[in-house]
Amino acid sequence: MIRPIYETESDKKREFHTLAIVANEWKSTFKQTPPLSAFDAYFYRGKKLKAIVEVKNRNLLSFDPNPYYEISHKKLIKCKEASKELGVPAFLVVNFLDSIEYVAINDLTIDCLKEGGRYDRGDQYDIEEMACIHIDKFKTIYRKRVDE
Repeated sequence: MIRPIYETESDKKREFHTLAIVANEWKSTFKQTPPLSAFDAYFYRGKKLKAIVEVKNRNLLSFDPNPYYEISHKKLIKCKEASKELGVPAFLVVNFLDSIEYVAINDLTIDCLKEGGRYDRGDQYDIEEMACIHIDKFKTIYRKRVDE
């Protein structure tokens, strides 16, 4: 079964912008992966692969009342597997309205698992097991003005 791809051109531009900020802060370069890859980008220092990154852009504040960030558990597993295969760390980067935050995936302890996902599309395959990561586990890469 072929599933729809919901990522828009606007989503791709925002992802690229987020990756560019992270690369600048981490003094590295990046190369995006093709659509539907296990993660979004390779990060390099010089020609040496240093990390892989999964990026999420969210239209909410990092200090939202919900103390957990939720992501597909399957996505985290795929990132860990790719990280192990490539021999580099994997990071989850989240671009919130007020900051860009990250967490290392490799040694991450999941706080809980629950059913969740996107209910607004009416796509039953968008509902899956979600990993809950306490927001306190994230580190700030970049603090921004809310009007940026």
